[in-house]
Amino acid sequence: MVSSLLHDKITYDESAPMNKDVLHKSYSVYEMPLHGHHINFVIGPADYKYTDKHVIFYPIYLVHNDKIKAQIGVYEIDANAAITVLDKDGDIDVDMFSDPLLFSFVTEQFIQKATAKSAVHEPVAESDDEPESDDEYLSAKMVAADQSMEAVNIDDIEADETEQALTLKPRATHDKKSVIELSAKDVFERNPHAKMPAILKEETEADAETEKKAFKKSSKNLWIENYMKNNHYGIVETEMNGDCFFGMVREAYAQIGHVTNVEKLRALVAQELTDSVFQEHLSLYKGFQHEIDELDKELESMKATNALYAKRMRKTMEKVVRDELISEAEKLKAQYKEAVAERKTKVALQTEYVGYMHNIKTLEQFREYIKTSGFWADTWTISTLERILNVKFIIMSEQEYDNGSLASVLNCGEMNRAIEERGIFSPEFYIIATYSGDHYRLITYKHKRIFTFREIPYGLKILIIKKCMERNAGVYWLIQEFRNMKVALGIDPDVGKPVENDDEDLGDLCDSDVVFVFGEKASTVAKPGKASGEKIAKAKMPDYVDLAKNKDWRRKLDDKWTGMVMTIDGAKWASVEHYMQAAKYTKGFPDFAALFSLDSGNKIGTDVKLAVAAGEEGKQGKKVLRPANVSADADFALGRKEEERKIALEAKFSQNEDLKQLLMATHRAQLSKFVDSDDAVVDVPLMRVRSQKAQN
Repeated sequence: MVSSLLHDKITYDESAPMNKDVLHKSYSVYEMPLHGHHINFVIGPADYKYTDKHVIFYPIYLVHNDKIKAQIGVYEIDANAAITVLDKDGDIDVDMFSDPLLFSFVTEQFIQKATAKSAVHEPVAESDDEPESDDEYLSAKMVAADQSMEAVNIDDIEADETEQALTLKPRATHDKKSVIELSAKDVFERNPHAKMPAILKEETEADAETEKKAFKKSSKNLWIENYMKNNHYGIVETEMNGDCFFGMVREAYAQIGHVTNVEKLRALVAQELTDSVFQEHLSLYKGFQHEIDELDKELESMKATNALYAKRMRKTMEKVVRDELISEAEKLKAQYKEAVAERKTKVALQTEYVGYMHNIKTLEQFREYIKTSGFWADTWTISTLERILNVKFIIMSEQEYDNGSLASVLNCGEMNRAIEERGIFSPEFYIIATYSGDHYRLITYKHKRIFTFREIPYGLKILIIKKCMERNAGVYWLIQEFRNMKVALGIDPDVGKPVENDDEDLGDLCDSDVVFVFGEKASTVAKPGKASGEKIAKAKMPDYVDLAKNKDWRRKLDDKWTGMVMTIDGAKWASVEHYMQAAKYTKGFPDFAALFSLDSGNKIGTDVKLAVAAGEEGKQGKKVLRPANVSADADFALGRKEEERKIALEAKFSQNEDLKQLLMATHRAQLSKFVDSDDAVVDVPLMRVRSQKAQN
C-alpha cells in the first residue's frame, strides 16, 4: 500500500490485479527520468473512486516495447481541479500534475529489469531464489510490496494479448478520430463463442395471472419481484460509479454476443454532443452556480455579522444589550442553518441535473468530460443511446418503490427530439433497468437480460400502456408494437399521443414546457420535473429549487393532505378531501356532514381514508360508517362540487402560509393530479387559485 498525499484515509493498492481493459485503449506516451533512466509511460483514465473525499487519481503505467508492463503509481489531483489537467485539445497535460506518487516496488533494479532490451526474449537461468522471467520478476516485486494482496501477473496479461500491442500515440500527432468516430455497428464486436439465451415465449394475460398466483413473498425477494408480484425477476450488479448505466448496457448486450465496453459507449454518446445540447447544460450549470455563489456571499456576510456580535459582546457588560445581541445571534444562527441547507440542495440539484462542469468552457472540454466516469448518464444520454442503438430502456425506480410512491415506479422516459420528428420508433431490443437514485443495475426476467417486444413480460407491457401510453408520457406511443397491443386491448392507439392544450384558459395559467404530477402517493424523492409523467425545460430547472427542498411537496398539493388545518363557515377541516366529503351531505344531512370536521371529535374528521370510506362507500370493511338512509345532495354532482372545491382550495392556500409558498414555488408549471393512482389530469382549479395568489 502507498498512502495518498491529499487525504490521510486514502491508500492505493500496489498489487491489485491490473484491469485488462487498459490494453484496449488508445494512449498518448510520455517520458520522465526515473532512477537514472528515461522511462516511457502512459496515463490511464481518471478514477473517481475517492470523489467522496474530493480526490481523483490517474493510474500511471510503465511502457516498454509498446506494451504495458505494470502500474507503477498514480497522479493525484483535487477533484475541484479535474478540468485543469486538460489542454485546449482535451488531452491530459502532464505538466499540470504535481510529482507522481510511485509505488514502493519501483526501484532502480525494477526499472532496469522492466526496460532491459532483452526483457522479452533473453533466456534466464533457472534459480531457486529468482523468478524465471523478467515479467515474473516484476510480479514478484509487486507481491513483495504487499504480501497480503494478490499479485499482478504481468505474464498472464501478455499471454492473453500476445498479438495485440498497445495503440500508442505521440502527443504531437494525437488523433481523436480514432477514439470517437464510432457508429452503432462499430461499438459492438461479435463474440462467435457466446451461448445464445433461449427465446422466451410471448406471455398472455393468463400466463401473467399464473405467475402472480405462484408468486411467493419472502424477505429474500428482490424489490422488483415484490413490485411485479413475480419471482422470475432478477438483478445484475454493475459498476459502483458513474459508469453504472453504460456498464448495464454492456452486460445486457453481452448475453447475445454483442461485446462492447464503457469507453466505446461513452465515445458514442460524446460524438453526438451538439452545441445546443452543450449550451443547455452549460447554461443550467451556470444558473445553479450563480445561486450557489450568491448563497456563499450571504454565508460569508453572516459569518462577519456573527463575528461583530461576538466582538460587541466582549465589550459590553450591560445585560439589556447582551440579551439583545444574544437574541440577534440566535436569529442569525437559524438563518445561517437555513442558508446552508439551501446551498446543499442547490449543489445536489446541480450535480443531478448536469454533473460536475467546473472549468468546462468549451464543447470539446464537455465532450471529453462525457468520456469520463465523472459524467453520469442523464436523460439526454439515455434518449440518445436509445436512438443510436435502436433500443428502449425500461427504467424502474427502486427509490420510488422504497418510498411507497408505487404510481411513480415506472419512469416513462424522455422523448428524443429526432425520434419524435421521425414519427415512429421501432426498437430492436428492450433493456430493463432499476434505478436507486444514484445507481443503475440490470433487471433480468427468466434469466434473460435483453428482450424483443414479444419477450417483455406481459405484466410489464400492461404497466407501460397504463402508465405511459394513456397520459402522454415518453416515447412509447410511437412504437407500433405497443400501439397494436392497445388495439388488441380495445384501446384507441392514439390515446396518449402528445397534443397541444386545447383549453384556451391554460395559456394564461401555465407553461407547457414544465409539467408536475402530484397526488396522495406521488413521488417524494424525484426532483421537480423528474417524476413519472413529468417534464421540465432545462433552462427552467433552477427556478424550482425551492420545491426540491420540500420532500412532500407533490403530496401537499393534493386534496388528501392532512398536515394542516383550515376553517370554512366556522368549522375546522383537516384537508380539502374532508371538506368535500362533508359538502355532499350538508343540505340533506347536516349532522352527518359535521362528522367530517375536526370539531366533531370523530375519527372520521382526522383520518382521510376513513372520511373517503364514509363519504363514498359508507363503510370500511364490515364496519358501517354511514346510515343507510343518508344520501348525497342531488345538486352536488350537478355543479356544486366544483364550487365547493374552489372554496376549499382557496381556504387551504390562504390560511396556511407554508402551503401558499409551496404552491407559488410551482410558478407556471402545469399541475396534473393522479386519479386512481394511474392516470393524471390537469388540475385547472388549482392553477387558477395559484394565478389569483400571484396577482395579489
